[in-house]
Amino acid sequence: MIANERQYRITKSWIKKFEDSLFELEQHPEEPGREWVRRGQKESVELQIEDLKVQVAEYERIKSGKTKLKDPSYVAEMFREAPSLLIKWRIAKGLTQKALGQRLG
Repeated sequence: MIANERQYRITKSWIKKFEDSLFELEQHPEEPGREWVRRGQKESVELQIEDLKVQVAEYERIKSGKTKLKDPSYVAEMFREAPSLLIKWRIAKGLTQKALGQRLG
């Protein structure tokens, strides 16, 4: 989960690096009889790109205010989800980690 703007920028740069890596991988000829290696490499990079894009999209939705954050109804769920909910609320309110820390004392 992306927790702040710095991580957001870094994640976006990693997406670009992985996409460039995928392009380079596709430019090299496959070794005969070892097509499975190339397929595995390609699938691994594609999965990493997809995972990072999902995280970026979630962060962007939260930051834009388009995501309604759920109100936990059970104490156990609230404790389990508290860290990620706090991060999401901070992002949605446009606060930095430092600003939230100052508000909380």
